[in-house]
Amino acid sequence: MPQGVPACHEAAPHTRPLPPDPELVRMFGRSYQPEDFLTHFKVPTNADTGERINWLRLAVLDRGWNATTADTGGFIQEVTGWKPSPLQPTMDVLQLGRAAGLYVPDLG
Repeated sequence: MPQGVPACHEAAPHTRPLPPDPELVRMFGRSYQPEDFLTHFKVPTNADTGERINWLRLAVLDRGWNATTADTGGFIQEVTGWKPSPLQPTMDVLQLGRAAGLYVPDLG
């Protein structure tokens, strides 16, 4: 984490809750409820229009994996041209490979 940037331990809004953290349950008891960003903040809005943010349209950084750069997460984007949408927790590797025109053997 860069210096001077506060740490944020809340989950992203509108995502599946993770299994309860056993350490937090031990400290706070069974009444512990996980928090997300919206527990402490209101939904951000566009300063000009007042429109609420669309969480699924947030920008995702372009990553590279080539002779000049090796960004974490860049390999998939470089090979397939695909990058995840914001807050996307999973992906289907077989579907992604086939959509990219790669040979993907059947698993199963």
